[in-house]
Amino acid sequence: MKGTHNNINYLVKVSKQEDLGGYSASFSFTTKSNDTDVEQKAYELMNSDKSVSIFKSKEDAEIAAEKCVLVCIDDGFINY
Repeated sequence: MKGTHNNINYLVKVSKQEDLGGYSASFSFTTKSNDTDVEQKAYELMNSDKSVSIFKSKEDAEIAAEKCVLVCIDDGFINY
């Protein structure tokens, strides 16, 4: 899922984790280069014990990752 918030482009990816019985999510921020989106470092959603966060549905994983994106942008962690 692609999106834009405060003029910063981001990308949310959700992956099915068959062995863990759910979905994981990651997000990254993108910049434009020659009219092509260039993905920067991706951030995986993790639990406090450093294990991958697993969600029951694809939608739940997507929503959680998007909330993280918005917090990162709104709190000034990302500046482009």
